[in-house]
Amino acid sequence: MKYYVRTYGCQMNVADSDEMGRHLMAKGLTPTEDPEEAQVLLVNTCTVRHHAEERAFSEIGRLKKWKAREPGRKLVVTGCAAERTKEYLENRFPHVDMVVGAKSILDFGSIVDGLLQRRDTDEDLEYAIPSTPSTNGELSAFVTIMRGCNYSCTYCIVPYVRGREIYHPMSQILSEVRARVAEGAREIMLLGQTVNSYHRDGSKGRDTDFADLLEAVAAVDGVERVRFILIT
Repeated sequence: MKYYVRTYGCQMNVADSDEMGRHLMAKGLTPTEDPEEAQVLLVNTCTVRHHAEERAFSEIGRLKKWKAREPGRKLVVTGCAAERTKEYLENRFPHVDMVVGAKSILDFGSIVDGLLQRRDTDEDLEYAIPSTPSTNGELSAFVTIMRGCNYSCTYCIVPYVRGREIYHPMSQILSEVRARVAEGAREIMLLGQTVNSYHRDGSKGRDTDFADLLEAVAAVDGVERVRFILIT
C-alpha cells in the first residue's frame, strides 16, 4: 500500500507531514510521488495564510474524483485548517475519511490505525515494506522540538489551532536527530512556534534550556550544522 502527502503552509507543516509519513511507514506503507499510485492521501492544511487554506480546500474538493477512480482509497485531511474547521470540512466534503487537527499530530499514529485496519480488512491487502527514507536523501532535515504558543497576539491564530506550548524530551529530540543523520542529513533545522522558549526539567536539579539543547544536538556525531527557526 502506498501513501502520498500534499502539504500547504509553513516549515512546521512540512515537518508535521514528514512525521505523519514516518508513522505510516512504520505501519508498512510506502511513500510515492505520484498521487495516482496512492491508496492513502493526506492533505496537510494551513490556516495562518488564508490563500493556502483556500488552495487546500479547493484541492480537497478536486480529490473527490481521485477517490472515485479506485475503490478503497482513503483521504485524510490534517493540519491547522483541519483543527479550526473540522465540522465544516466533514460537512462540505463527505468524501473525506478522516479529519485530524494540528493538536492531534502527536497522536496521529494511533488515530490513523483504525482507518488502515478497516482498509486492510475490507480489501484484504498486504502492506508493502517501507523503502524510502523520510529525508529523501537531502542533506538538511527538520526536527520539531516543541509545539504551540503561550502568547495571545491579537493578529495570530496559532495558539488557537496549535494549543499551548509542549516541549519534546531532549532524549526524543536527540534520537530523531541521530535517525535523520543516519538517513544522510548533515544539517539539522530545529523547529517550533517559539523555538527558543524550549525548556525541560533536568535530571540534575535544574531546567534544560534551549542553549543546552543546541549544544547536545551539535555534539551528535555526523551533525555539521545546527539551525533553528521560529514558526509564527
